[in-house]
Amino acid sequence: MSGFWIDTDRAESVTASWARRGDGWFRAQFDLEGDLARLELLTEGSWALHSLAAASTQLWVTASFVRLVAQRAESADGFDLADPATTAALLRNAAGSTSSLLAGACATSWAAFSFSSRFGDSDETFDVDVRSPYSVTGATASERGRRLVMRALADTSDAAQIRPDEFELVQLSSGSYLVVLPGVTDLSSPDLGLDDRHRSVRDLDRFAYASSRSASVADNVYAQMVWGGLLAAGVPGGARLMIVGHSYGADTALDLAADDRFNGSAGFDVTHVVAAGYHSQPQLASVARSTEVLVLQNDRDAAVIVEGVGSGHVTGVIDEGKGLVDSVIDLDPLGVLGHLGGVARHEFGVAVDGVAGLARKSDALVEVSAGLAAGRPDAVVDGVDDLFTLKTGTQRVTDRQIVDVFDGGPRGWGHHPANYVNHVDETIDPDVISFFASVDAAGYATSGTALAVDVSVSRTR
Repeated sequence: MSGFWIDTDRAESVTASWARRGDGWFRAQFDLEGDLARLELLTEGSWALHSLAAASTQLWVTASFVRLVAQRAESADGFDLADPATTAALLRNAAGSTSSLLAGACATSWAAFSFSSRFGDSDETFDVDVRSPYSVTGATASERGRRLVMRALADTSDAAQIRPDEFELVQLSSGSYLVVLPGVTDLSSPDLGLDDRHRSVRDLDRFAYASSRSASVADNVYAQMVWGGLLAAGVPGGARLMIVGHSYGADTALDLAADDRFNGSAGFDVTHVVAAGYHSQPQLASVARSTEVLVLQNDRDAAVIVEGVGSGHVTGVIDEGKGLVDSVIDLDPLGVLGHLGGVARHEFGVAVDGVAGLARKSDALVEVSAGLAAGRPDAVVDGVDDLFTLKTGTQRVTDRQIVDVFDGGPRGWGHHPANYVNHVDETIDPDVISFFASVDAAGYATSGTALAVDVSVSRTR
């Protein structure tokens, strides 16, 4: 037996400090690039940007390597750090062995890196960059699972961790993989067509709208590119995957889980999905029975409501909804009633679980009408708020599928991932807690190397 010894508690503390320092350098790179762009000095500052990227990547990989060493020391008798083959394997794993570029580079140096612009890159499809690593701790299985879900959901809104033309792939020390899928890049500022700078597949009008009308990978280009990205990154067939998605990413996560070529014997083993901020109920029947699914919906998430009540008429509902709000602000009774009729014509409240139809929202309609008649904007706003609020509660659709509609925060019209992170942090629902425990039992709530995979759309498409 080797005489190798390591203080694992001290190793965790030190590597956490290294990872935080790497995060700081990386965010300095992110902020510096923004400053240089505003000053039109990007070319002059490129050396500083690349140096910061190299430093943060090197420190992250070093932290991941030491964590892997500590885990091996705890779990395996006869571990020999002096063995070159063992050390090389751990180094490749720390740098993301799913990337042939990184794996090859680690034979001679501890980390390879490539500079990725904060604005995205339009011509680097399926390129892989190292990002801030995962390290999940907790006293109980459910607490560890909870923290993993929180970290993944937080990453979906972290523009430094996942750029507008990327998704996140985490190679976990357990041998499984976590796939993190953010939503559209242009929801708050719609822009017709692909963005000229990054050509991200996470585009609202080009790809997300078409996908919203089906549960098929054939209609979801984002799902197709995630699938291609996993293959290009070297994720082996049959690998166990957990997918966490927000908004269009949630739609994509369930489309992939519902495809028996992807989630099946010829593809991967999708054991867990967390779908947040999307009207996911119509997709659940198509998902493999072996996959554990947690659907999270903020009852005030405007995007979820529009997706549900629109039922394929998203554009019409958005247009009518905007007109409705304008009429409320102007205290225009005829305008309000007209736009409410328009919303109804675009299938408001039809075939959506948890959203009552207009006929069942009579109290809210009375409140809106009374507020208009009395010239009371507060009553009008309260009534409209009731119209656009989901019914809260947790439902077990099957023994492996949970839909959790919660009373959440208002940030970003209820759609921002922070609302979902806060709920995951605070929930005490036993079914949801049980899901968190199953995440840990499946080996996902552990440390891992985070990689960003580019999904820029080819100019030939």
